[in-house]
Amino acid sequence: MKLTPLFAATLLSLLSTYSAFAETGLVIHGVEKIVGKFHRYDNQVHPYGAGHAWAPYILPAAVATARDTSTATVVQNADQSISIYFSTLDDLISSAVQQAQAAHAKIAVFNIHAHGLPGALFFPSDAQALKSSECYEWKSMADDTDENSYMSYYSSVSKDELDEIDNMSNDAGSSIPCTSGLNEWTAVAAKTPDIQSYFTDDARIHLLSCVVGLGTNGQAFTEGLAKIFLKGANAHVETSMNLGMGDWSMSAGMGFWAYQNEDQLEKFNEGYPVDRRDSEFAQKGTIRLSGFNSGQWFSSQLADQDFMLTGMSNLDTQPAFLRPWETFSAPVSFSPREASGVRATSVRVFRTSVTLPVSSGR
Repeated sequence: MKLTPLFAATLLSLLSTYSAFAETGLVIHGVEKIVGKFHRYDNQVHPYGAGHAWAPYILPAAVATARDTSTATVVQNADQSISIYFSTLDDLISSAVQQAQAAHAKIAVFNIHAHGLPGALFFPSDAQALKSSECYEWKSMADDTDENSYMSYYSSVSKDELDEIDNMSNDAGSSIPCTSGLNEWTAVAAKTPDIQSYFTDDARIHLLSCVVGLGTNGQAFTEGLAKIFLKGANAHVETSMNLGMGDWSMSAGMGFWAYQNEDQLEKFNEGYPVDRRDSEFAQKGTIRLSGFNSGQWFSSQLADQDFMLTGMSNLDTQPAFLRPWETFSAPVSFSPREASGVRATSVRVFRTSVTLPVSSGR
């Protein structure tokens, strides 16, 4: 494609704006404590090392179990980013706001890492939900050993399980106990007046979770978060429409896995629980984006991605994607290339896939 002078100038301006964001605001890693336990054990088996994308997500040794307390644990990292290890959404949001207030700075990057479902994340919304019987499964996982968290991550999957969450992703009436969906995020965010003022104009929120952006539920959730937290012209939210992969072998960020056919699924189930190396099975995935631009709210998809990044946005590295976005009111439709399949044996397992032709895997 030939660049016109106007497009080239716009591109340079955008790149300049995006490249400077990390210098003007806080980088916060929100880590749900159960996934933090996985990284803690995974790091013992295969040390992550300095500069590893998942190093800020290792639950500190001092936190014995994920529900030791409803209070978040905050750690200042060597790269000046901040890790918030949390049990409830209320703890995450209040802690992030407190860090911004203490630093007299706004949040430029807000990464949130947890188990995901289409349009929701699997953790309690607040202390009351944490104490409820609905969160029995979450509390059982929180009390489980690090090793069991690690072993359950590397488990096999059936096509029926993939279809189960695929159906859930487009069912507005579906719900899983002890999750934080758009209603919970809206209620918790409302406790902080003018919460948008705590984010930079070019802030990006990355949900490092499986399936969260999948289907109509994922679209509504992604768009809803953008409207709750962001108002800047270059700010946006990113969610995954795929199964996410993020172990020791994925040092650049969260990768993806895509169902292709039964032979591929069989090979995955034979090798994955044994090899325990996400990079061996990772494929290209699709990221859903929602944000604010030129006075309008927009939503779109960024396909053929190797990773969801934890620092800069995927959009920062691929400005050619800056094409007209679908408005929030546009209907959602999936071509055969985008038809989705997702897995979840129970609330313990949160992996998903977007069906792609065999040639699009790597």
